[in-house]
Amino acid sequence: MQNFILKMAKIIKRNLKFVVIFSIIYLLGIILGVIFSNKNLCNNVLRLNLNNYYFLIFDVNVSVFTPFFNCLLTGFLLTIAVSIFGFTSITIFLFLVIIFYRGLILGTSLILFFTLSSISGVIVFLILSLPTNLIITAGLILCNVLNYDSVTICDFNLKLKKVLLHAVISIIFTIIASIYFVFLLITVIRPINLLF
Repeated sequence: MQNFILKMAKIIKRNLKFVVIFSIIYLLGIILGVIFSNKNLCNNVLRLNLNNYYFLIFDVNVSVFTPFFNCLLTGFLLTIAVSIFGFTSITIFLFLVIIFYRGLILGTSLILFFTLSSISGVIVFLILSLPTNLIITAGLILCNVLNYDSVTICDFNLKLKKVLLHAVISIIFTIIASIYFVFLLITVIRPINLLF
């Protein structure tokens, strides 16, 4: 296991420029999401989805497993997309679109959280949505960087094994994010909501 982790660390170190590029693109998406998401420009569908998200968080009648599985499904589907893009050097850069869009939605969500619930919305965003999103995105970036490193492998079976292994690593990040989300929901958010 330790050898595996050291091998992954070497790959990340060798491809650190991609980690930085993906992180900058993600941050740019967040900034543009904040800048261009005023009340008039925000899509009604996004506003409706955020209201539903709020409902999932605060309604004690909704099972905590609903947001858990939503988080898991989102991370799983994104991992599948990143893994499919990871087979060739041309499609691997389509990940830039995914990462930028994730940042854009995250930045827009921050403004909508503030619009819907003022300071309490921002607090929920900062302790629940932001960390969850960052953990899943870190797993996706790691998966994509590892896929990029194995894109030159000619043996299809070996490449497929590596891409699937990288997808499993990304899914582990998604599981961690989902557990974090549910843990905070059960121990902090819903009990405080019941008090007030």
